[in-house]
Amino acid sequence: MKDFQSVISIFGSAGGVAKSVLSILNQSVRYDKDPIHQIITNSTIHLIDFKQKEASYYQNLFPNLTQKVVYHQFDLKDKKKVMNHLTSTNTSIVIG
Repeated sequence: MKDFQSVISIFGSAGGVAKSVLSILNQSVRYDKDPIHQIITNSTIHLIDFKQKEASYYQNLFPNLTQKVVYHQFDLKDKKKVMNHLTSTNTSIVIG
């Protein structure tokens, strides 16, 4: 499979849905037979929340993603800031 680089932005990253998604991605990156392994392996994941948790919180829960994650704290109701983030990071997948 050709290398595919993607940028994933997860909105509300401290919530339960985001933790579930991150758990799946954390396992996917470990198993090369996983259908989304190649995508996750070459991805950058941006975690965005109004009240962002400490990096160590995510590193303890999702150790396989540690090198792929970038943390942001801002209000997702600020449409201009959200659009600026999506554009400047070249986000190709949004989970929210």
